[in-house]
Amino acid sequence: MPAGDMRMSEADLSRLTGFVGAMPRLSPAAYALACDVAACLSSLSSLDRSEVELERDRDQ
Repeated sequence: MPAGDMRMSEADLSRLTGFVGAMPRLSPAAYALACDVAACLSSLSSLDRSEVELERDRDQ
């Protein structure tokens, strides 16, 4: 079934295709790490850039 408004850039589609192709060779630990990284990146993309800069400045 089509995803409707869901769109991906060519670069993102290529990355997704590469990940899916590599999945059978991933250990459970490597897969869990990849999921953790993806979740982290997803939450970062929802932050406003100014929030990220404030966090960076605070941590320095």
